[in-house]
Amino acid sequence: MRNRFDEQLRQLKLDMIRMSSLCETAITVTMQNMLSSDQVYTLDDSEEAFQQLQNIKNTYEKAGFLKEEIDQMERQVENQCMKLLLHQQPVAKDLRVISAAMKMIYDLQRIGDQAYDIADISRYVQDTELMHRLPMQQLADAAVAMVTDSVDAFVRMDFALAKHVIAADDTVDEYFSRMKEELAKVLRQDGDSSVCLDILMISKYLERIGDHAVNLAEWVEFLRTGRYQNEAMF
Repeated sequence: MRNRFDEQLRQLKLDMIRMSSLCETAITVTMQNMLSSDQVYTLDDSEEAFQQLQNIKNTYEKAGFLKEEIDQMERQVENQCMKLLLHQQPVAKDLRVISAAMKMIYDLQRIGDQAYDIADISRYVQDTELMHRLPMQQLADAAVAMVTDSVDAFVRMDFALAKHVIAADDTVDEYFSRMKEELAKVLRQDGDSSVCLDILMISKYLERIGDHAVNLAEWVEFLRTGRYQNEAMF
C-alpha cells in the first residue's frame, strides 16, 4: 500500500517537473525569437521580411500549443491530487506535499498564461535595436531561473533553494525597474510610445512570472513549517 502511494507521489512530482518545463519552454522560445534578430526588415527585403513574419507567427502558434498543454497538465495534476486525497487519506508530511502541489499548479498555469501573453504582444514589437539596448534578456533569464529552481526545490525538498528563489525576486524587480527607467528615457527622446508600451507590458509579465515563482517557493517552505506567508495552515 505504501509502495503504491510512494509511486503515485513520484509520478506527481514528475508531472510537476513536466509542467514547469513547458512553462520554461514557452517563455524561452518567445524571448529567443523576439531578441534573435538585429535588424528590422523593410519592403525592399521582401524575402527576409516574410521569413521574419513567419517566425513570429510560428512562435505565437507554438506558445498557444504550449499553453493548451500546460492547462491540460494542470487538470491532470489536480485530478491526481484529488485521487490521492480521497483514496489514500494522507496525513502529516504527505498531506502537505499534496496540498502544496494543488496550490503550485495554479501558479504554474498562470505562468503559462503570461508566457502566451508575451508571445501575443511580441508579434507587434519590431524595434529589435531598442530591445537589445534594454536588460530584457537578463530579466527573462532571471524569471525562468526562478521558475526552474522553485519546482526543483519542491521535488528535492530543498528548502535552502526555496529561500534562494525568494531572494532572487529582488534581482527580477531590479531589472524591471531598469526597464521602466530606460523606456522613460526613450519616451522623453520622442521614441515610439506604442512600442515602449508593448515592451513595458512584456517586462511586466516577466516580473509577474517572478512573483509566481516566489509563490511556488513559499509553498515549498510550507512543507517544512506548515505555514504559508507566515500564516499557519496545518
